[in-house]
Amino acid sequence: MQRVHISEKDFVNVVTRERGWPPQARLELVEALRGGAALYVFLHHFAHEFLVMEHPAISRLFVLGQAAVIVFFILSGFVIQLSTFAHGKSLTFRDYFLRRFRRIYPTFIAALALGYAAACVEAHSLVPLRGWDLLGNLLMLQDNKKAGTWFAPYWENSPLWSLSYEWFFYMAFFVVAVALELRPDRQKYAVLGLGIVGALIYLAIPNQISFFLIYFIIWWSGVELGREYSETGRITFGGQRVTFGLVAIMSLPFGLAVLKAFHAGESLSAYEHPLIEFRHFLTALALLALGLAWARVGFGRHGWATRRAAWFGKISYALYVFHRPMLSLLARFRITPWVAADFLLWVAPLTIVLAYIFEVKFQPRVNRLISV
Repeated sequence: MQRVHISEKDFVNVVTRERGWPPQARLELVEALRGGAALYVFLHHFAHEFLVMEHPAISRLFVLGQAAVIVFFILSGFVIQLSTFAHGKSLTFRDYFLRRFRRIYPTFIAALALGYAAACVEAHSLVPLRGWDLLGNLLMLQDNKKAGTWFAPYWENSPLWSLSYEWFFYMAFFVVAVALELRPDRQKYAVLGLGIVGALIYLAIPNQISFFLIYFIIWWSGVELGREYSETGRITFGGQRVTFGLVAIMSLPFGLAVLKAFHAGESLSAYEHPLIEFRHFLTALALLALGLAWARVGFGRHGWATRRAAWFGKISYALYVFHRPMLSLLARFRITPWVAADFLLWVAPLTIVLAYIFEVKFQPRVNRLISV
């Protein structure tokens, strides 16, 4: 199979044209899912940091913030598979790396700077640069605090934890795709094997790389969705049953660890190892099941809500990495007695404007500067 790469928009147009589908509708659906997930994470952090005490019923509507991140993982694998193997010229690792670098790093570096600036504004002075943590983030080795974590997200910009996973998945995808280029049917088993090795190493020596390997199968489930979609024009339970089973297998070590802890009478936090990993895998399985059921009925109609969410999909990445520093400013500065009013009056609009500037205005210039 020839390794090629086109833009995410073009891959939808090519694949849907070959299958006889309206291309814009399929593009809108992918963008709508990303836009909806990014908005949900934004609202999740706002609700649980500012509304949980006075309005617990509202905050309970936004308890699935990390589920939205799993949506990002699966969609990312889906898009990378299709955009890399749709059509066009041969893609070298250099070209592939530069395409991923220019898409991820400019906005990511802006998010690091925004987090530092927000911390300075909140403290009314220059705060420590935290050079070691900054280096770890620039190397994409950050994660939320747990055993084996090497670096925390820079200046508490917690959504950045998932960026390190995404970057690892991008690089590992190319390696697996090249190593098993002639046997694509074996790639998912290789990914499961890497996850099992990662889990075994983690038991002996907790480390960050093991977590990347363990979660790789969740991201790869999106690759398998994309593979079936491009080859048959459909996504089916039958076509994805093996992938579904592999994700379930990878969840077992964490499920057993949770059962062992409960049996021993230990108190487990939903956001701590091993319960958080078990939740993530159960979430991935639930999302895959829902997605397959949705595909079975033809994905439904694309109406006004889909179009609005698709617009946010265009700025979803910047919205995702920018919103947490903006919320830290909300904790420090208030112009009304009601936090929800401040959120609607200036925090949400300013965050959206910043995201729009970087995604729609700045990113195309980066693409032209780093042409591949």
